[in-house]
Amino acid sequence: MDYKRYAIGDTRSEIKNPKSAIGNWQLYRRLVGAQVRSQMQYRASFIFDCIAQFIGTIVDFAVVAVLFTRFPSIGGWSLGEVGLLYGLSSLSFALADMLGSGFDYITFGATMVRQGGFDQILVRPVNPFLQVLASQFVVRRIGRILQGALILAIALSLIQVAWTPLKIAFTLVTIAGGIVFFMGLFIFGSGVSFWTVESLEAINIVTYGGQMMTSYPMHIFQGWLRAVFMFIIPMAFVTYYPVLWLLDKPDPLGGPTWLAFLAPIVCLVVFGAGVWMWGFGVRHYQSTGS
Repeated sequence: MDYKRYAIGDTRSEIKNPKSAIGNWQLYRRLVGAQVRSQMQYRASFIFDCIAQFIGTIVDFAVVAVLFTRFPSIGGWSLGEVGLLYGLSSLSFALADMLGSGFDYITFGATMVRQGGFDQILVRPVNPFLQVLASQFVVRRIGRILQGALILAIALSLIQVAWTPLKIAFTLVTIAGGIVFFMGLFIFGSGVSFWTVESLEAINIVTYGGQMMTSYPMHIFQGWLRAVFMFIIPMAFVTYYPVLWLLDKPDPLGGPTWLAFLAPIVCLVVFGAGVWMWGFGVRHYQSTGS
């Protein structure tokens, strides 16, 4: 079967036909609604899962807070300033993880590619990209979302920022950009899964490890590591440059102030690269025959 036209659906016709886009949105709502109702069947289990997610992730920042009991700052950044990085990164990653779990490369290759689940998706008269996007909506990620929101709120109470409408709007754009960025990485990883099937530790390092890097000032890392996460995988644009601008801090690495405003564009480029890689994988997908 020629899978080329199935890569991410006939997006050109959807752009020309708004009714098609609206129909896809309504279908997405229905599929996600079914996911939510299914996961809410056992309320006690759902609540305990959320609590476990919250506690498990809040401990990570507790370790950072303990460091500040021994050191006044990390690379010239106070607890509140590092907390702002951490909160923005954690909140964006948790939302991306909840919305884009269908593209989680850890399970996509094993269930969709190796076991033939993707064959079923391709024979349905629905946009395959939309089907995968709506196939997993992990509600228990709310625990991690609340953790990120709590740390962000605490960080904002610890720092002194002259908030303006532009800075408030830019903060919201930064969170949205982080969601788009991390979803792009998940989608890119699922595209690679068409060849590797099993998850790659390198991709795991980029997503989960990269998320931890965006929680700290970029200049504290070694030069080669900074170069990788600034120019090859531009993690610095997720939180570092935007937060520098929000806090009116000069960049210790000598970067210009306007780099912060490139962040939304860079995040969209990463998302686009992920979608392209996924489509490329679909076009070269070989059916399992099952």
